[in-house]
Amino acid sequence: MDFEIDRAVWILSMIYPPLLFLLICGIYYLRFRNVIAAILPPLSAILASIWVYELMGIVGIPLNILTASAGVFLIIITPAYGLHYVDRLMVHLRRFPVNIAIKKATKDEWRPIFLSAITTALAFLSFLFTPLEAFRQLGIIVSIGIFLSLVAVFVVIPMVVVIANLRLRNDLGSRWDQGRWCFINFGKKKYWRYGFIIASLIMLITSIWIIPRLEVNFDSFSYFRGNSQVRLAAQKAIKDFGWAIPLYVVVEKTSPFTMEDQKHLINFVEKIEKLKEVTGTISALDFWRYYSIPLPLVQVLSRATDQLSDFLIGNTLKITVKAPFTDSKSFQRLAEKIRSIGSSLPQDLHLHVAGEPLAMASLNEKVMQSQVNSVIFTLLFIFALMLVIFKKLPRSFLAVSPVMLTLIFNFYFMSVTGIWLEISTSIVASILAGLVIDYSIHLMEAKKYGIEAEKQVIPVIISNSMGLILGFLTMTLSPMALYARLGILIAVGIGFGTLSAILLVGG
Repeated sequence: MDFEIDRAVWILSMIYPPLLFLLICGIYYLRFRNVIAAILPPLSAILASIWVYELMGIVGIPLNILTASAGVFLIIITPAYGLHYVDRLMVHLRRFPVNIAIKKATKDEWRPIFLSAITTALAFLSFLFTPLEAFRQLGIIVSIGIFLSLVAVFVVIPMVVVIANLRLRNDLGSRWDQGRWCFINFGKKKYWRYGFIIASLIMLITSIWIIPRLEVNFDSFSYFRGNSQVRLAAQKAIKDFGWAIPLYVVVEKTSPFTMEDQKHLINFVEKIEKLKEVTGTISALDFWRYYSIPLPLVQVLSRATDQLSDFLIGNTLKITVKAPFTDSKSFQRLAEKIRSIGSSLPQDLHLHVAGEPLAMASLNEKVMQSQVNSVIFTLLFIFALMLVIFKKLPRSFLAVSPVMLTLIFNFYFMSVTGIWLEISTSIVASILAGLVIDYSIHLMEAKKYGIEAEKQVIPVIISNSMGLILGFLTMTLSPMALYARLGILIAVGIGFGTLSAILLVGG
């Protein structure tokens, strides 16, 4: 397992960043038709990633399966800020010299870009609500990286533009003014909008029944692909031995065990073994069942024999229960049945059911609760921010509506496709909230200042969303199924969020 994790960490930190850089450059080249202009937005993200990894080394944050993905998140997310800035810069380069165009682009874009960065950083800072240290570290690292990318956008990009003496191709303006980049015929946008509203209403109504069916579960082996050595080893262990992860039943007593206790405990174990979920048990009781060595004698021998400490320590008996599954939900159901059987034991025998699956289930539930709090906090903050910016409740509700719909769609999609809500997938909602609000902000700002959104803002949003979608979809190629699921959920959510923002806010 350590080898698989180390391999994934190395790929995430060393292989993915340059590949994503080239991918995003290619997508942005289709927008600008200028090599330098296409390189500048992802360049700011690369610089932010390098600075973040250097900061991690300085403060001593370890590179693990979560923190290693910080660079990937930054390279996929933060080029959007550079894209909006460079696109506005290219517009002003049609009429003004480089120095004046830079000043005008900075004046036009600093506010929406800064607001987008705040909301996205807040989404990652919501990870501070989780009880997992690695998640909190990831949230802090990515948030710092987001603001470092702003330094690159407003300082490094203008410097490169001046040094490179960036010029606009003569045919670029007419090409994009015709709106050829948009894959939707915005001349008939109202029909798309009505259709989208109807589909959203159907989703909202059916979500009353669909979303409650979303399963909350956890399986550490599901983080690895089906053909990985970890999954194959677990499958072979279950096939050959009937189990891969143990569940422990601990029986404690204030005094040494007696033959009468042995009788009750053997009856207890036999009832457990009759459960259809159980393939067998291992305990000190087996010495009596197979070799007629009584439990009191085994307890005496355990005081002088280290090998018996796996079965007995003092007046504590450990029973290992073997089960042919690895997910926490199944172990929770099995634990409840064992506790029910154990309720008939004498009162001086105290029963505890423990094991890694139950601990992870408890942690999973705590993470779920913390993420509910973080999503609520994120939405309230975003709405408050929109209210401060746009001053009116209707406009603020309009700006936030794509985010709300996207979050509902995310859980709806997970329920329909059977993707579990667990530690890793629970963070998707906060990430989507921080990304989708970016589109609403730029569209609302365009309305506020009389900018023609259909020609100047929507094409940039589509370019950005395509970069995000393709960037996150590359995570499906990761050796870890964990990142593949995250990539699919975020990519699908961004696609829906883009449509929501364009058709609801951009109309």
